[in-house]
Amino acid sequence: MIWNKIVLLVLVTLVGLVSPTMGLAADKPVVKIGVCAHNGAGVAHEQWDSTAQYLSATLKDISFQIIPYVLFAELEAAVAAGEIDFVLANPVSYLYLEEEFGVTRLASHTQEVAGRLISRFGGVIIAHADRTDVRTLADIHGKSLGAVHELDFGGWWMALREFKAAGLDPRQVADKVLFFEKPELVIQAVRDGQVAMGTMRTGILEQMARAGSIELADFTIIEQVVDDFPLLHSTRLYPEWTFARSAVTSEDLSVRVLTALLGKAAYPVELADGRGGGWTVPLSYREVHALMRELNANPYSIHEHESFLERIYRQRLLILGLLVAGAACLAFAWYVKRANSRLRSFQGELESRVQMRTQDLEASEKRFRVLFEQAAVGVVQVEVESGLLVRANQRCAEMFGYSVAKLQQLTLADVVCLDELGEDERWMAQFMGGAIEEFSAETCCRHRDGSKIWVRLVMSPVSPNEQRSEHCIAVIVDISDQQRAESALRRMQFSVDQSRDEVYWVERDGGFVYVNQAACRALGYEESELLALSVFDIDTLFSQANWAKHWQMTKQRGSLVIETEHRRKDGNQYPVEIAIDFMEFEGVEYHSAFARDISERREKERAFRERGVFLDRIIDQNPYPIWISDNQGMLIRINDACCRMLGIQRSEVMGLYNVMEDNIVADQGRLPLVQSVYAQGKTVRFLLDYDSSLLQSTPLSQGRHLMLNVTAAPIRDEEGKVTNVIFMHEDITEQKQFEARLQSAHDRFQTLVDSLDGLVYAADMETHEILFINEYGRERLGEDLVGQICWQHLQGGQKGPCEFCTNDQLLDRDGLPTKGCVWEIYNTRLQRWYELRDRAIEWTDGHYVRMAIALDITARKEAEENKKELEMQLRQAQKIEAVGTLAGGIAHDFNNILTPIICYSEMLIESPNLAEPEKQDVAEILTSAIRAQKLVRQILTFSSEREHESAPTDVGAVVHESLKLLRASIPANIEIVEEFDPEPLLVLGDSTRLHQVVMNLCTNAYQSMLQTGGLLKVSLGRAVLDSVATSQLGVGTYLELAVADTGRGMDALTRERIFEPYFTTKEQGTGLGLAVVHGIIQGMRGEIVVESCPGQGTCFHIYLPLIGQVKRKVEESVVDEAELRGTEHVLLVDDEEVVLTVEARMLSDFGYEVTTRTSSLEALELFRNKYSTFDLVITDQSMPNMTGERLAKEMMAIRPDIPIVMCTGFSSVIDEHKAAEIGIVAFLLKPVLKKELASTVRKVLSQPARTQT
Repeated sequence: MIWNKIVLLVLVTLVGLVSPTMGLAADKPVVKIGVCAHNGAGVAHEQWDSTAQYLSATLKDISFQIIPYVLFAELEAAVAAGEIDFVLANPVSYLYLEEEFGVTRLASHTQEVAGRLISRFGGVIIAHADRTDVRTLADIHGKSLGAVHELDFGGWWMALREFKAAGLDPRQVADKVLFFEKPELVIQAVRDGQVAMGTMRTGILEQMARAGSIELADFTIIEQVVDDFPLLHSTRLYPEWTFARSAVTSEDLSVRVLTALLGKAAYPVELADGRGGGWTVPLSYREVHALMRELNANPYSIHEHESFLERIYRQRLLILGLLVAGAACLAFAWYVKRANSRLRSFQGELESRVQMRTQDLEASEKRFRVLFEQAAVGVVQVEVESGLLVRANQRCAEMFGYSVAKLQQLTLADVVCLDELGEDERWMAQFMGGAIEEFSAETCCRHRDGSKIWVRLVMSPVSPNEQRSEHCIAVIVDISDQQRAESALRRMQFSVDQSRDEVYWVERDGGFVYVNQAACRALGYEESELLALSVFDIDTLFSQANWAKHWQMTKQRGSLVIETEHRRKDGNQYPVEIAIDFMEFEGVEYHSAFARDISERREKERAFRERGVFLDRIIDQNPYPIWISDNQGMLIRINDACCRMLGIQRSEVMGLYNVMEDNIVADQGRLPLVQSVYAQGKTVRFLLDYDSSLLQSTPLSQGRHLMLNVTAAPIRDEEGKVTNVIFMHEDITEQKQFEARLQSAHDRFQTLVDSLDGLVYAADMETHEILFINEYGRERLGEDLVGQICWQHLQGGQKGPCEFCTNDQLLDRDGLPTKGCVWEIYNTRLQRWYELRDRAIEWTDGHYVRMAIALDITARKEAEENKKELEMQLRQAQKIEAVGTLAGGIAHDFNNILTPIICYSEMLIESPNLAEPEKQDVAEILTSAIRAQKLVRQILTFSSEREHESAPTDVGAVVHESLKLLRASIPANIEIVEEFDPEPLLVLGDSTRLHQVVMNLCTNAYQSMLQTGGLLKVSLGRAVLDSVATSQLGVGTYLELAVADTGRGMDALTRERIFEPYFTTKEQGTGLGLAVVHGIIQGMRGEIVVESCPGQGTCFHIYLPLIGQVKRKVEESVVDEAELRGTEHVLLVDDEEVVLTVEARMLSDFGYEVTTRTSSLEALELFRNKYSTFDLVITDQSMPNMTGERLAKEMMAIRPDIPIVMCTGFSSVIDEHKAAEIGIVAFLLKPVLKKELASTVRKVLSQPARTQT
């Protein structure tokens, strides 16, 4: 390499001797600009010819020409030979030329993008958008990569640096690396699938997209950098192409070209270069040097990939030089021979040189005039005696705001602030007097607008050899920017000195060359004392032994941040964080160190660590599945509960699983929600059907299929930025299974309702809108009436709601459902008789609707007319019984399904680990389940036809409840008065029948006063009857119930027939109400008497035998939960696994030891072998092989004193009374609530043990 330089230096010298003569020979010299043209000469001309044209137009006496060099060796040889004056090169090529041949940067290229000028560029790495296997740099393994050229800076070297920074060398790990010479071909290769990835310089993609050659949506940017740079890029940014001068180019020409490139007025668009930009001051090459170091490619190995022929071509001048040197040796002898003849011609040659010298002087004067006019600094010629500005150039006129002509009318004192020269004023006077040959100073000048300009003034005489020159030349350089920079530097120095951070400049031996005041204050030294010390005196980390290694490490890395301790003058130590930068200033290496006391931070970190340990325990010991990601979605923390739920180990997912790459999350459309947490800081909740065996991004040892309720919430730093995201999971797999079973049961119920031979429909009680109608109704009516108004379609000829509508009878005054009503109607549309059973039921949205079951009794009516009433009643009874039987079967399934839903919901609500929003969600589930429970019981109640049993009944309570129901339906113009005996009055009867009696009598009473209004009085008390009072009752004290009204009353004939069946005085009456009342009273061994006169109202007196007094039932006090706990051993038997699990868990929560069996036979065998270990047995009724009733009998046969509790969803075989008869101590209906179960168990176990017989 040294020999190469020597030969090239010889060649340059030879060329330098010749080139000036050649330059003088032309009228308009040609200045050559060499260009690196890796993409071809045509592309180079297209991009840079406009720059040459602009310079030629600006510097009119010179012609500029672009010379493209396709091979870098050609450009290198041309620079070495001095064949070109300026160079256009990318940063890497420039560094080599600077190192080898001394080229110098003048300007960096800029280009306009999106309305702004940018002076940097980068590389972009792309893949086809459809390639899901190519998303990161690491995906290049085993795949092909396309680039522009192996020497192309933007199309290969930038991307290679990023690959190597990621620990990859595509030349080793890729299947192949292809070079396409042009970036457009690389893009096409990626689009056509020829290569998996491609790289090119920034701007090419956008340029092709604007031209319509490609669609940006077809490509994915690999490792895209998101910043304010207006072009897509994947790499770091580097300075744009450089405009540089060669070593042989004159200073004068360089200044003129630089002045043109950096002129104030940007050159016009039509002369702008092909890249649509301009030029700016040279940019920092720090990143370029870093790239060369990291790629192990210095300017001396930049051509390590050249072919042999290219190397031969590049060294052609070396070879030529050697040949020339040899020829010179041969020619030396010939030269000596000719020396004498040349001496003879010396005189003529001397005369020729005199002539040439004269021409040179003329040319020099011409050049001086051009330089004077076009100089980038102000130049004036001053008359020494008067100070008049005799001559000034354009730059000087612009500097002071005058025209040249106007400026030449002023004196030096008019533009220079002589009064501010200070000590320099004496030296200037001496110069003007001829005492000294040169004067220079920094001073102020006046602008035309009155503002001041800081300048450097240099004055020298025009004829320095004369005793006193009449004129002098003043060069004026505008240093305003320099003054501002120096002022800023002083301010910076002040800021550094006043900074709270300690600042040190350290030499290679560890000594201090600068310390600021903060360092002196922190260490307790005076500045002079501290500067006399070294790093080893104040820092506990460093010593003479390890300092050299530390210095070298900092030099290699460029900068370091470390934590250490500083030692004060008093010996105390304190922790510091030091940011160290390696720098070289004026050829000397230094460390610039900024140290900050981190005592407070250390304390905060300690507290933070303690708090972190506490938070870690909360996360790790939390039974709720939790994991945490960083701000890129990577899992960095997962607790044990989450690992157990998913069946995984931490090592399988820590640092490996990324939610952003989860195909399950993406396939179910949840990825945008997750992304909104990271991007916008939202908290989101969503349902996820998660089968981890399908996970593609992170293979797991085993997979589980779960239904999860996922909550994702952001974790923010102090600035509000999202630093992490916490994911909380709720496993609702079993709940979803329950819901599916519930839906199945609903479908079975729907099938049952549709199979009924009768009309079943539900209608809104306010709007009368039909909400449901069964198949029977749709077939008979010929249409689906859902959404229609019931009175418009179910009954013909109606102009408004039906007068006989039962809506007002289905809810009591508190808005709660009554027992409903059963009635008959002739349907004028279908011309059929129907028996209707109307009840108020709770609809899915929580409000009450009327459910009606209308059974066609036309046949029965016809049978009544044909005296076959009993047969038809039997048939209808059998239908009702069938409905009840089917409803009972469905109720059993419903209750088994509802049991775990209700119980798990209760337990979740009581859980302290469940957040409040989730508790509200679970409360909604519990509310819905309880509604379903009520719906089942309403259906059972509606369909049941049990015989009425007589029992002691508080008549006052029944009457009060009945009136409470009636108040809502009685008009406001009718007043109700109650007069009750304060003491409870008990009779032997059925409360439901008594309720029917009161409702019938009161309804008749208020209906008689609808038009006029009046008083409805209900009295209840004791009455003493003698033998004359009634023919049915004996003498004694009886309960008397009186219902009186002030209506129209009755005549004697009506009174005689009032209790006859089917006798009525109403247009719409059935004639059965009072007949039923009379029958009920007779059945209770009582008497009913009526008193009435037309226009005077009516009063019914009911007399019933009284029985003994009983105490009112006292409400059970609330039992403390602690009183419900126990430790006894319970055997729990149920064939439903889910029900068994949840009931066992409830009992375990109250402290009981629970043994479970799903088979009654297995339970019996266990009990037979270990009967003494159990304190209580809880069994279901409906089970395969052996019912709960039979199981109880078998167990009591083994151990008669064992307490047994029956818990069943529904059974037509056994009820509470029958269970008690066979010895079962308690009877529970599913679904059973947690406290209800615990209370029953505690009550049973607290009773004295039964005696064994």
